[in-house]
Amino acid sequence: MGLFVCLALFAVTLRPQSYDFTEADRILTTAQQQLNVPIFITLTQGGRTVFQQAYGNETVNQPYAIASASKWLSAAVVMSVVDEGKLSLDDKISQYPPYFTGDKANITIRQAFSHTAGFPAESALSGPQPSMPVRGPLPKFL
Repeated sequence: MGLFVCLALFAVTLRPQSYDFTEADRILTTAQQQLNVPIFITLTQGGRTVFQQAYGNETVNQPYAIASASKWLSAAVVMSVVDEGKLSLDDKISQYPPYFTGDKANITIRQAFSHTAGFPAESALSGPQPSMPVRGPLPKFL
């Protein structure tokens, strides 16, 4: 009897849940229209996408420049690796991506994250920025 109850409870937790995102959809549609900016949203639960939508003239699979929105995640990953002792904020950035050469070869990770590396200010509105291709193997700490 106990095994049957456990299996029944397990089956209930595996059953896909359905959600009503009507109100969230209405709010995001209104926000996109008022702000006149594209909005992308993906909600997942247990590794399964439960809601995904793009608002504006965009699609959910369309590449889109996120500019500074990735800074917090980059900082969290770098600081986790620093905490593990696999990286120092005073390491030269050229030790990892080899395309930092010349004047840029001596920039430290600390300078890059504190915006004191001497790069000129750029606006996200100034047009597409050239990407730096990753060449060679990933750093050993990854």
